[in-house]
Amino acid sequence: MANTNINSIAFDYGEEEQKLFNDDQKRHWKSIEGYYVKLKNRCLSEVTILESCSHKEWIQQRVGLHVTTSLMRLLYLAESFVQATKSFNAVASAAHVKAMAEVPLHLGYLVWILAEHKDFQGIRGELSKIAFGNRDQKTGLTSSGKISQKTLYSRSDEMMREFFKDQPSSINVLETLYKETNVTGHHNYEGRNLLCGVQNDSIWKAKDRKEWFVFISNNIFQFFLHCDTAIGMSYLFLDAIDHYLNQLPDYLPDKREPKEKFIETRDLFKRLSNEMCNVVETYYIWRTLVFARSIPESGEENAKRNAEIMNLNKYFFTQVERSLMQEFIIGLMKFFDKNPKALSISGLIKKIQDNKDIITADVLLEVYPDRFNYKEIEGNYTPITDEDIEHIETLQQKHKSIVEKLKQIRDKQIAHTDIEIIKGTFIPNEVEALIKTVQEMFNKLSNTFDRSTTLWDHLEEETVRDTKFLLENLQRGESQRITEIKEKWG
Repeated sequence: MANTNINSIAFDYGEEEQKLFNDDQKRHWKSIEGYYVKLKNRCLSEVTILESCSHKEWIQQRVGLHVTTSLMRLLYLAESFVQATKSFNAVASAAHVKAMAEVPLHLGYLVWILAEHKDFQGIRGELSKIAFGNRDQKTGLTSSGKISQKTLYSRSDEMMREFFKDQPSSINVLETLYKETNVTGHHNYEGRNLLCGVQNDSIWKAKDRKEWFVFISNNIFQFFLHCDTAIGMSYLFLDAIDHYLNQLPDYLPDKREPKEKFIETRDLFKRLSNEMCNVVETYYIWRTLVFARSIPESGEENAKRNAEIMNLNKYFFTQVERSLMQEFIIGLMKFFDKNPKALSISGLIKKIQDNKDIITADVLLEVYPDRFNYKEIEGNYTPITDEDIEHIETLQQKHKSIVEKLKQIRDKQIAHTDIEIIKGTFIPNEVEALIKTVQEMFNKLSNTFDRSTTLWDHLEEETVRDTKFLLENLQRGESQRITEIKEKWG
């Protein structure tokens, strides 16, 4: 747009040519030229799009992008429209006003989004609908919009009625503009295109280009009126957009349904529970493999036999033990992550606190209609208590040094590649204490949130049993292999 100027939009017909048009047409010329300059000054040369910012900034940036690209599209079309009309090109003029009419619909819809949605998620969701269209799976290109033109002009007219309550209109301006320009443009798709000529009885005749353009623009197709309306309505909606953007607070509330927020939080509990399952299983598989070579734990004979069978598959067991150790240590460390956005105990607490006021006993009963008696929880339910938070903070602080020590153990053990008998007693009591602590924190929160508790003891028993069974089967298989060799080769 920087290279354009008023000359590109001027209806500078010759003196004799101007006489061909009526006064209404000339008034539209002046109006279009005036709005063009105003809209051109509203186009931004650059728009920064950030994710990490306040709600107000996030919305202003994206609305600014929508506005600028819409205006540039409109002004490019307006320039081309003027050139088409000055060359008396009715076909191109009709195509241009048809395309131009869509822009004020888009801007009007932006006004509706800002006027009717008071929560960030609602505004974000609506903006996403107009940010991208539906893509064709074969070409990857946009093939249609996510919002119909009917919805766009209906919302825009809804805003117009709101603006002019004291001056009600008998017509829907944007709907009329869209439908009339659409009809005009569609004449280009007819075999007896009225924009090029006219048919009388059985004969169609091409008309003189200049003469016919003047006639139909004065009497049939309101090219200049439609262009003027598209640009003028766009400018009107810009003022409304500015008004609503300026009224935005830095942060808007999230007005999603309390039940939805409850279920979102419950899903975080489930994800953390799954993480805990993984920690318990990987730890006790690792522990069983390590203890299988411990003389104090397994006895000298069993420890020696287990070490021998594992050394026969040295590179496999080395990597398995290393991977298991990393997995359960990293998994445990996640629970103590202080980042409120992380999947951690702190993140779960923040999620519950953010929705504490809307997650009530009524919501709990709605989600679990058969689990509770209303009289038991009425006036006696809150999704989280200060006592819960204090208790968990105490446990986190108590085990802070253990988490750091586990990281050091992990780094040290990575360099270990030999599988040997463990002569001393190696009981990672701190790890098991930490696992129990995480379970305690988790159940402390879940018991208050929805009166549920989770046990992982069965995972310990099953993983230990299965791992021991694996080693025993390997020993049996090795004994059978040796027996078969002796029978075959003596």
